Amino acid sequence: MSRAGRIRAGLARRHRAERRFRACGLAAILLGLAFLLLLFGSIIGNGYQAFVQTHIQLPVHLDAAVLDPAGARDPAALRRADYGQLVKQALYREFPAVTGRQERRALARLLSEGAAFELRDLVLEDPGRIGAAPELWLTADDDVDMLVKGYIDRALPERERRVDDRA
Repeated sequence: MSRAGRIRAGLARRHRAERRFRACGLAAILLGLAFLLLLFGSIIGNGYQAFVQTHIQLPVHLDAAVLDPAGARDPAALRRADYGQLVKQALYREFPAVTGRQERRALARLLSEGAAFELRDLVLEDPGRIGAAPELWLTADDDVDMLVKGYIDRALPERERRVDDRA
């Protein structure tokens, strides 16, 4: 074989090796992307519910005597009002059969502690709502949220789970 023939054969071998190397590199990149998509799919599939909250609809009477006894609609006074009392009263009105102290506490735990802040923000946004009784969607407690999403097994005995049978 002549020198030019050996060079051509070597070059052809080198070009084939280069194509195999590029193909392996491309396959590695595609495999990496496939695993990345699988990872993101798994994260989104298992975790999307973390971005969704459970809400409870309640008619809340925005009592002027509680929110603004002076009737001045002063934002500072409205910020200090007892919104938690209004939320609890709304729950008690919806469940009049609940009368015992412990039962009322358990009932109040159905809603998030942030529900009072949601109500406060609503009133501060529009103080003209004071005196009305709008139907509001308030955030449920995290244990109730987990129960609704199916992460708490209702089949377990009541003493072994965080939410009792009354919820």
